[in-house]
Amino acid sequence: MIEATAEQLRADKSALLAQLLAEETAVTPSPGPNRIQPLTPRADYPLSFAQRRLWFLDQFETNPAAYNVPLAYRLTGSLDITALAHALTTVVNRHAALHTVFAERNGEPVQQVLSAVLLPLPIINLADLPAPAQVAELAQQLTDDARRSFDLSRDLPLRATLYQLSGTEHVLALTLHHIACDAWSVGILLRELSAAYRAALRDSPPELPDLTVQYPDYAVWQHSRIHSEQLTHQLAGWQKRLADLPALSLPTDFPRPAAQTFRGDTRTLALDRVLVEQLRRLGREADGTLFTALLAGFKILLHRYAKTNDVFVGSPVANRNRSETENLIGFFTNTLILRTRLAPEMTFRQSLRQVQATVSHALAAADVPFEKLVEILHPTRDLSRSPLFQVMFSHQPESPVPKLPGITAEPVAVPTGTAKFDLNLAAIEGDAGVTLSLEFSTDLFTPATADRMLHHLRCLLTAAAAHPDQTV
Repeated sequence: MIEATAEQLRADKSALLAQLLAEETAVTPSPGPNRIQPLTPRADYPLSFAQRRLWFLDQFETNPAAYNVPLAYRLTGSLDITALAHALTTVVNRHAALHTVFAERNGEPVQQVLSAVLLPLPIINLADLPAPAQVAELAQQLTDDARRSFDLSRDLPLRATLYQLSGTEHVLALTLHHIACDAWSVGILLRELSAAYRAALRDSPPELPDLTVQYPDYAVWQHSRIHSEQLTHQLAGWQKRLADLPALSLPTDFPRPAAQTFRGDTRTLALDRVLVEQLRRLGREADGTLFTALLAGFKILLHRYAKTNDVFVGSPVANRNRSETENLIGFFTNTLILRTRLAPEMTFRQSLRQVQATVSHALAAADVPFEKLVEILHPTRDLSRSPLFQVMFSHQPESPVPKLPGITAEPVAVPTGTAKFDLNLAAIEGDAGVTLSLEFSTDLFTPATADRMLHHLRCLLTAAAAHPDQTV
């Protein structure tokens, strides 16, 4: 988040994303006439462009749970369950996006903000199970919950479950629908949950930043400026850059099915800290970042696999460059299409500069919603592929955790068995280096192929770091 290309919009401030993340989008005061304004409460609000896309996908796709965002945390210590439940409800009621349902009016989706709600926190006791059975049962329950779809017309877009493993060990599972959150939102959720929990222990109100607007206000504002001169100019640039965009034809292990099933799996591979710092330095030398260096390597890999010089991927940006949205939970992430022309005779350094130019141009036009691009470019509808791009790349920090007094928290991996794209590579940065996490469609690729891609990418990046002026 989050999202890696947001790193370009900030000079020196490293922190949590969006979506995703490694470095956040700079948040600047919004000019008066263009400021997002709080609206008088109403029964219905329009959906943002990103929400509309997910709403339609939820209605018509075969696997709506593909857009679930599962989070789980092992909490070790003396947990006050009453305070935790109170804190969760506090955060849900503070953010309109978390107590909104979606209805249909005259064939169009609308969002409806509910009044004060109580978020249930069911407790599942696994403490009496022997250790091996407990581990297996917990993993199964977490996976089942992550795969359970939401009824957006009546369910809150966040559900919580607490698994009791012993008197001093619990696992908190939170599953959100992407229509209500992004990677940046996860950081806000955990910070505010922690603050609200501490306040509940003291029986006092939590100290949280004021929210001047809510997500529905943003959705209305976004629609109001879609035909502005600024966005019209940006859209014209996108139309030029993305003219005659082909499908990226990667060799697959299996024939592409007639329609996406969103079945997937994930494989990982580590890049050590020494290599990561070499790549970061190369990125800076090209007026870029670690993100652009990793992206350049990934694009070269795709160039080789697909045997094409026209290489493009989607990449998320946080889209939080307005002060009003800085502390809001909601789906703000935008997706940029990064199209680069590569050639076999180019060195890695030349490829990196080309990729950096691509990223810079894309960020300069990042206000255009991806959904508007799809509408204007109007690609031929193909149920077997996502529109405009089939490969995603992001750069993000390691998962944050709640910080509760007297509790040690650590993330718990939740396999979902889903993939939204043919390939989705996340470069997850931590103290030890970067973990390359490749989510792939199991309708197209075997785990062995995914492992081979990751191995080839690491070899490519290692060679590029050692000899950046050699052809790749």
